[in-house]
Amino acid sequence: MAQDDEEGQQPSVRRFRRWWLTRRLSLATVLGPSLSKRCSVLCLALLPVLVVWRWLLSTRAASLGRVGVPAEVAKLIVWLEDSGAEFHECAQIQLCGSGGGRCVAARCAIKSGQRLASVPNSAQVRAEGSVCPSLSTWLRKPTHEGGVAEMHLNGESMLLMLKLLEEVSLGSGGHWALYLPTIPEGFPAIMRKEAVQRQCFAGTNAAVHIARRFERQAALLTLLHRCRDYSSSADGSAATREREEHQLLWAVHVIGSRAYETPAGPILVPFCDMFNDSPHNNAEWRLNSESDAFEIVSKTHISSGDEITISYGSKSNEQLLTHYGFLHQFNINDVLHIDPLGMDTGALASPGSRLALSFDTTDAARSFITNLASVRLHLTLGHPELKDEKQSLALERKALELVGRSCAEEAKVLSSLDQQQGNGTATQQEQLKACFGYRSQVAMLAQACASAVDNVTTMLQSLPQPGPKAVPEFHVESTGWAKQLPELPRMVQHDMMAAWEADAAKKRRLPHEALQALQQRHV
Repeated sequence: MAQDDEEGQQPSVRRFRRWWLTRRLSLATVLGPSLSKRCSVLCLALLPVLVVWRWLLSTRAASLGRVGVPAEVAKLIVWLEDSGAEFHECAQIQLCGSGGGRCVAARCAIKSGQRLASVPNSAQVRAEGSVCPSLSTWLRKPTHEGGVAEMHLNGESMLLMLKLLEEVSLGSGGHWALYLPTIPEGFPAIMRKEAVQRQCFAGTNAAVHIARRFERQAALLTLLHRCRDYSSSADGSAATREREEHQLLWAVHVIGSRAYETPAGPILVPFCDMFNDSPHNNAEWRLNSESDAFEIVSKTHISSGDEITISYGSKSNEQLLTHYGFLHQFNINDVLHIDPLGMDTGALASPGSRLALSFDTTDAARSFITNLASVRLHLTLGHPELKDEKQSLALERKALELVGRSCAEEAKVLSSLDQQQGNGTATQQEQLKACFGYRSQVAMLAQACASAVDNVTTMLQSLPQPGPKAVPEFHVESTGWAKQLPELPRMVQHDMMAAWEADAAKKRRLPHEALQALQQRHV
């Protein structure tokens, strides 16, 4: 029981007791029983101090636990505060979301500019001390010479991975022993498995990046294996290698999803790696230039109960899913490329040959106009008669037909893939839930484009038709998507239509009668 009691104490208390007992025995041996007796009296006098100290430590952790902080996080906070860290009294770790993940929330109102967390340099995990002498050489050498220069890997991140693995091997004796239990033991399949990513991104622009992503990961694991073989005395058996690879992959995802990129290289910051990302973040992180402490500071007023969020940077949902396992609704960094001319990989491709759709309505409208110009140029190269001013309306219709048809086909492909992949097992459906959200949102961009072209086409058909038509009139079948689209995709559609009207009036690309009718629509 005595041993169990000692194991349950804080590390600092155990070390002090062992140190005191060792000193007491030494004094008894050297100075004799008389002084040893006096030391015993002193020890008894100090015992209440030790008891109170231990009680305070346990009370601090317990009090954090009573307000909803997980036990391992409570212990981490106590250790960080003893190391010089400071935390705002209103910032609290709690479980949030349907997945039960951790987040930081405000349990009382927080003003703008308040420091929410400050973690000193000594508590930050840096790559300093990680040993792999040949790593820099391997990173510089090409593949045929045993290196991985073509993969463009980040050597500093790899050293931090090795540092993390070193801390894991030290167990309870490591400096960051209380930090490790707060790191997730596993990560979503969309981050780890190539097959899941291929199923998730099938039919989207993101599919072309999968092979390269896992090729780079394989090269990274190869170098980490070499570094670990250099510094480890593992037996090299198949079971050991498999266990090692699992551990290496864990370290790769920990650094890839939880490390902060600083001018001095990537770092892990205990507690601060539990702040979630938001496109509308109410806090931001920084390094204190004087103390080198890592700080989280509120950038707006935060109401009680609100989650405190930071920004992970401008990342698309593809990047968020593959690096962090989550996505944002209507992410303005998502871009859907559509190629009405089928020339995006050809030598004749022009800068505007691909339509780049995004939830940034201004960018989407600008790309729509640029792409239409490229399509018009392509059509006149094959049909010189369309250069005639009298045929400008026919040319415009034909250009819109190509763009609208491409957008409609892309939307149908994405939607059909979404329906087909919804027929898996319960586990598969849960794994691909975020993927369904990703594809459906990308499909909405294509639907917004098709709806915009549909509306513009209807508008053109209502305008005066000068002279005989050299090119047969076409009709894009109404998709009905406009009524189904949420607000932001409808804004994309609206801005694309408005941009087309403004461009047509400015460039005077339509016949005079048609332009007059178009202008009267806004009178």
